[in-house]
Amino acid sequence: MTDIETFYEEPAVRACARSCLQLRDQGGGPQDGVYWFTGMPVPVYCDFSHDGGGWTLLLTAVSRHGWDLLSILRRSELSPSLEDNYSILWHADAIRDLGTGDRFAYRIETQAETGRQRWGGVWLAPRQYSFVDETGSQDNVRIVRKFDRWTYKHLGIEKRMPWLNSREDDKAVLTTNAFFDDH
Repeated sequence: MTDIETFYEEPAVRACARSCLQLRDQGGGPQDGVYWFTGMPVPVYCDFSHDGGGWTLLLTAVSRHGWDLLSILRRSELSPSLEDNYSILWHADAIRDLGTGDRFAYRIETQAETGRQRWGGVWLAPRQYSFVDETGSQDNVRIVRKFDRWTYKHLGIEKRMPWLNSREDDKAVLTTNAFFDDH
């Protein structure tokens, strides 16, 4: 038995829908939890309890340990979790493409140990924006809901979609920071 098989648990629900949002829109009151959708190569965690529901968990970082440009894309991808480090960022653009319209919504929550919906919010971004962008230039985003009281600031949450920092430095691998003038 491999390590993956050891930690992998079959999702309780297999769904004919193709995304958490589509499952929400089908009705029937789906519950938060792990689902395996038609056409998805990995199970996903769906959040139906917050901000209207239909959210797909793309990443959970409970520690800073072990994150790099590879693990930020795929980490424990067969075991979606809110309590352990996990990422399916590699699949995020494909999930985004299941939606319609010229914009899509994404959520950021931080410091989850103090409760859900903390220090982040819900943003809208143009459909062509990518979850795996490495330029840091995707800044035409609009916040539609803030969690807690905060303002955009340098070295904090900035007004840009999270991007992958591929530079060889001590900065975060996934960030909203511009890093252009942080000296």
